[in-house]
Amino acid sequence: MGTVNVENFIKLGNVRKNLSEGDLFILHKSEVLIIKSDHTKKGLIQSTNVACSEINGDRGCSGSISVFITDIPNELRWSCNACGREGIIKNWRKSPLYLKSMKEGAPGKIRAEANVKLDEKMFIILENLCTREPDLSIILKNAEKNENLYHLHIPEFDILRLLELIAEKIRHNPLRNEELSALRNFLINSFAAQKTL
Repeated sequence: MGTVNVENFIKLGNVRKNLSEGDLFILHKSEVLIIKSDHTKKGLIQSTNVACSEINGDRGCSGSISVFITDIPNELRWSCNACGREGIIKNWRKSPLYLKSMKEGAPGKIRAEANVKLDEKMFIILENLCTREPDLSIILKNAEKNENLYHLHIPEFDILRLLELIAEKIRHNPLRNEELSALRNFLINSFAAQKTL
């Protein structure tokens, strides 16, 4: 499959309507690998139970796929231990099938989460930043409001993505530097405090 960028196949979190059969096939194979690799630890090369033939269609290869997943940059690198084929899936977290599995919550899947508390002002700022990030918007929609605080049950890797998004917005809009820096620092401190508990 070579290099696949999930963003090229989607629009507003859904599969584009005008994709060719070939593009749909590539997206499908990419999503199969994304879903079957989601349990692996980030930043480590790990074996999966995915057969190379399942991804590449080469029935002559009896190898299996190993993956190396990172959140920043948001990439899934894969390779076959037998034939040596390899590739990259960029923006894998934007896969519609992955987003659906996150929203529905796969049974038996354990995700390390933190409970980050935001006041209404910071929550609204964060909500506005995430309007074009469907996977992050899902987390915000599931926030629990208790009195004047919003409780976000959020995995560590998504906190890293939020911090990356905030850093990008600061670079592009220096006029909001103070406001966004305060949000960034609050997220860092809130999460760091829970890591020490």
